[in-house]
Amino acid sequence: MIACLKIYQNLKEQAELDFNIWPVVTFGLLYPILFGALFALPGLWKRIRQEKAKGFEIGKFLGVGIPSMYVILAPFLYSTQVFSFYLPFTSLLFNQYTGGVMIFSFVFGYLIIDCIRSRDNENIL
Repeated sequence: MIACLKIYQNLKEQAELDFNIWPVVTFGLLYPILFGALFALPGLWKRIRQEKAKGFEIGKFLGVGIPSMYVILAPFLYSTQVFSFYLPFTSLLFNQYTGGVMIFSFVFGYLIIDCIRSRDNENIL
């Protein structure tokens, strides 16, 4: 994790020199999602061994995953300037691109793996 933060800092410094923010935005979006997924893998492995990983919890994903995905993608959407004027909070989330978006990315990565559950509940596809 510390190595990834060091890479992220180096990418930010390089972006200040050549005004190319795409590597910073892309790396800032992807590495917290991967770390969140890595933290959820032991629980998934346990569910696979108990043969309970056969469904996907749609309710949890729609309630937490979709809003967190919006917060994650808002800086990216703002920097592309395609939907920046039509979507709320994109400029705010882009200008305040700090730990908040990273926390949502981490939660989203964890949630993708954690939504894989058994078919015992009725809110699972």
